[in-house]
Amino acid sequence: MYAAFDFTHHEDTLKSIKPESEQARILTLMLQDVCSCCDFIQSHSLAVVNMLLSGKRTFNHIDGGQDKEIKELSEVLVKR
Repeated sequence: MYAAFDFTHHEDTLKSIKPESEQARILTLMLQDVCSCCDFIQSHSLAVVNMLLSGKRTFNHIDGGQDKEIKELSEVLVKR
C-alpha cells in the first residue's frame, strides 16, 4: 500500500497529473479500491463488535458473505 502511493510525497508529481489523463483515471481507480477496502473493514469490524456485544463467543462469518467479498476485493486489487 505504501509503495503504491509513494508518489503522493512528491507535490510536483501530483500537480502534473491532468484531470482527464490516464494517470488520473488510474489514481481514481486506486482510491476507489482503497475506499472499498475501508468500507469492508469498517463493516466487518462493526459485525465483530455487534457479535461481542450480543454475548456470542464464536464468529463464523456472520452470513457467509465475508469470504466472497474478501475474494472479490482481492481480485480487484491484484488486477490493478
